[in-house]
Amino acid sequence: MKLSVKNKKRISTVKNFIEDNYKQVEYLENMPIAFTVLKVEIDEKGEPYDLVFVYANKALAELENTTKEKLMGSSFYNIFKNGDKKWLKLYWETAYKGITQEIEAYSNEIGKFLSISCYQTAVGYCAQILKDISEEKKLEIEAEKKQRQLDVILNNSIDIMFDFDLETNTICSKHCGSSEYNSFPDIPGAPDTLVDKGLLESLDRDKISDMIEKIRKGMDKASCEARMRPEIEKEFQWYQITLSAYNEVYSNKRCVVGFMKNINAETLCRVQLQIQADSDRLTELYNSGAGKDRIQYLLTLKKNNTSRNTMFIFDFDNFKMINDTYGHYAGDQALKKFAEILKKVFRKSDVIFRLGGDEFAAFAENIGNTEFVKDVCQRMFQQLQEIKDMEFKISVSIGAAITDNKNVDYYDYYRTADKALYEVKRDHKNNYKIVYF
Repeated sequence: MKLSVKNKKRISTVKNFIEDNYKQVEYLENMPIAFTVLKVEIDEKGEPYDLVFVYANKALAELENTTKEKLMGSSFYNIFKNGDKKWLKLYWETAYKGITQEIEAYSNEIGKFLSISCYQTAVGYCAQILKDISEEKKLEIEAEKKQRQLDVILNNSIDIMFDFDLETNTICSKHCGSSEYNSFPDIPGAPDTLVDKGLLESLDRDKISDMIEKIRKGMDKASCEARMRPEIEKEFQWYQITLSAYNEVYSNKRCVVGFMKNINAETLCRVQLQIQADSDRLTELYNSGAGKDRIQYLLTLKKNNTSRNTMFIFDFDNFKMINDTYGHYAGDQALKKFAEILKKVFRKSDVIFRLGGDEFAAFAENIGNTEFVKDVCQRMFQQLQEIKDMEFKISVSIGAAITDNKNVDYYDYYRTADKALYEVKRDHKNNYKIVYF
C-alpha cells in the first residue's frame, strides 16, 4: 500500500516520539490508567484542524474500544468520523499555550463520561490521562434526579423547615436543608419566645408546648395546627406544624427536624363548612346538635372547677296561631327577629342555639343567680315590646335552670329548664321561672 506524504510524516512523528521518550513509553505501556499523547496539527493561520495519536497505551485502546495499532499515527477524526470539534480548541490550548487542564465531559465518540487531565509534553503536543467516570456520573445524575423529586415533594408538602434543639427549645434554620425553605428566623425558647415576638398566636401556645413535650417523651412524630407568621409584618395564617425525631447514626443523639405547611385556605374553608354544618339556616344560630355538643364540651372543660352556670329554654307563645293567621313567611320572620334579640341580650361567649321549631336555648357559663336571670328576661321582654315592624306581638315563655354541681351534663340542664318552661306555659305564658338543682 502506497502511503501518502501526510501519513508518512505522521508515522515518522510517532517513531520519533517513541524513540525520544523510550523509557517513559515503556513505563506507561502497562499502566492501568489510560494515557495518550496527541499532536495538535495547525494550519498556516495557526488554527487547529486535526489531532494525531502519537502514543496510546493499552488502557487507552481498551477505553476507546479499539487497538493500539489502529490508533498510532491516525487522525482522531478519521477514527471517529463524527468526532466533536470541541476537542480541537481544548487540546490546542494545552499543546500551544501550555495550559494544564482538568476536564469532565461526555464523549459522544465512545459514549462515556471522561475525566481528562491535560498537560503539555512539548510545543504542539498534548498528553492526557483519561479516566472513565461514567458510573460516578450515573450515580450523580440519579442523585440529582432524586433531589429534584424530593424538591417537588417538598414544594407540595412544606413551606418552611427547621432544626429543633430539645435542650434549649431553639428553632434553627441555618443548617437545615435547602435555603428556600428557611424563611423562619432562629429563635430560642419556643414557644414562649414565638409569642413574645408576635410570630405565634398566644391562644395556640399550648398546642406547640404539647407537641414539643410529646417528642421529648419519646414520640417520633407529633403535629398540630396553629396560627403563625414567619415575619411580624405579615398576617397570622394557619400552619400545619410537624416535629419528627431521629437518632444520629454514630452519637445516637436525639435530633428533631420541623416542618411547616401553610394550610390557611384549607382551614378557613373547613371552618366555614363546619359553621354551615353547625348553623340553623333560618336564624344563623347554632343548630340543636351543635349547641348540645358545645355545652357538653364546656362542661367537660370545667369538671375540676366550681362555677354556677345557667341554661335557658325559650318558647314562642301561640306560634301556631301566628302561622295560621299571618302565614309561614311571617312566622319565619318572627323567629329571625327573636334570634337577633337573643344575640343582643347574651354575651358572645354564651352558647345560643335553636332547639327546633319555635324553641330556642342559651347556656351562660359562670353566671347563675336570680338577678342575672331576671335581667336577661326583662331585657328580652323589653326588646320584644319595641318591635314595630310586625303585624303581631311576639311573646315568649322562659324556663331557667341553675346549678353549681360539676357532675351534671347537658341533659340534666335541659330537663330541668324544660320542666320550668312547662310550668310557665301551663300557668300564664309570657313569663319566666327559675329552678336551682
